[in-house]
Amino acid sequence: MQRGGSSSNVGSGGFADSRVGIHGFGSRVKAPANAPILSKELYGKSVSDLEWNEFFDISNLKSVLLTLTKRFIRGWFKCIISQPFDVVRILLQVGSFRKNDYPTLKPIRQNNKIITEEALDDTEQLSSESDSDVEGRDAYFVNESPSKLRDSRIERLPSRRASSSSRQVKLENERSKRVNVVIEPESLNTFDMISSLLAKEGPRGILKAVNTTFLMNTVQYTIESWITGFISGIVGIPDPLFVDMIHSPNANWSLILSIFSNVFASLLLSQLSLIRTRFIVTTSSRGCRSFKEILWNIPRFHIFNVPRSLLIPSIITHFIKSFTTHYPEYLLTTMKINKYNNPYVFNMFSVILKIIGLFMRLPFETLFARAQVNYLLTNKDELPEAMRIDKEDMCIEFGGYYGYLSTLYYLIAGSRPLTYEGQSLEVDVDDLEENRGIKAIFRGWKVGLLRLVSSYTLNLLRDDRYNIAEEKF
Repeated sequence: MQRGGSSSNVGSGGFADSRVGIHGFGSRVKAPANAPILSKELYGKSVSDLEWNEFFDISNLKSVLLTLTKRFIRGWFKCIISQPFDVVRILLQVGSFRKNDYPTLKPIRQNNKIITEEALDDTEQLSSESDSDVEGRDAYFVNESPSKLRDSRIERLPSRRASSSSRQVKLENERSKRVNVVIEPESLNTFDMISSLLAKEGPRGILKAVNTTFLMNTVQYTIESWITGFISGIVGIPDPLFVDMIHSPNANWSLILSIFSNVFASLLLSQLSLIRTRFIVTTSSRGCRSFKEILWNIPRFHIFNVPRSLLIPSIITHFIKSFTTHYPEYLLTTMKINKYNNPYVFNMFSVILKIIGLFMRLPFETLFARAQVNYLLTNKDELPEAMRIDKEDMCIEFGGYYGYLSTLYYLIAGSRPLTYEGQSLEVDVDDLEENRGIKAIFRGWKVGLLRLVSSYTLNLLRDDRYNIAEEKF
């Protein structure tokens, strides 16, 4: 079964389209206007056209392995560059941050000598007054002998003091441990968050779950390619993962297949996504940080299990993400606007539609991330022990989750639910809470917007006729 399939008219540009070949894996070559679209002179022989015995040919196998190695290295470095921004985005989406209301002490540069002398005089006066108070107290209060006191009182006081002091010491130790791992950014700016992570956890803090992210992206791309390659041959359309929608004889089927493959692959990798979220929201200095160790400690076939409480949020979120990613190309294809007859208009409208899609999917990503953290914190029945997390191990204060759509309302309203004597009440959050309101559901929009605009600018500088793709940086 041939993966590329037959394509329709290319347009006035005469460019060959995406096709995976052994010479560059999809590299495009400019061709004359009268050249055939999918000729072997442009691409060489594609991998899907190779016979079984040709895979063991030294030249073919060497080209395949070399190209795969280059793609893996390029994808790895893209993942490393983009991971700090993804970590910050998820922490902003699920965290609760308070404004820094501590007063700032500014040095006074004038009359330093006078101020110092006055401060010393005040200190001496306070010390003399305290000494006189102590003397008066000693004269007034007379210490009685222990024999005049009741034995019961003498026996109980030390135990009470010891128990209360031990409880206080325990609470202070727990509080100090909690404070040591929670990040304290100066603001909710992306670079302030990165600086706070570096100060608390070092370089490991901004590269959390980088291995898991790379593995998840690779496996998801592989599953999507299997699904689209199999179903596209049945419905008689080119593979939408490798061939642009403009060359499809049925754009509707291409859109449906792209969305279905993405949602289905994301559902299969729900446990990998949970492990990735677990690594990101917990501090890098506590608990298990090995993906392989967690994988070996969970039950067999649990890795393919879709959590029941996350099924509906997963379907909604991944559908919105996939729809906003593929719909711009579908809409422009139906409007007969493509990158061949009018590349600048195509790229401009693609950027505008993708920006709209970015703001459409960010609220759903926020809700889904909070649902994942809440599942990791509260679900002790379905979740294996190796994947559970405690609040003491989190590097942020959890912002709370009250249901998929209810959380959206409480975030915008700046409130939270409260049950008191069987009644459901709604109370406002603390005035110092910074992560609330409309802006709380659009965390990460600056980085996403920068990716789209930089991609569009890069295409303009290169005079590239190909479709835009978000730059992972």
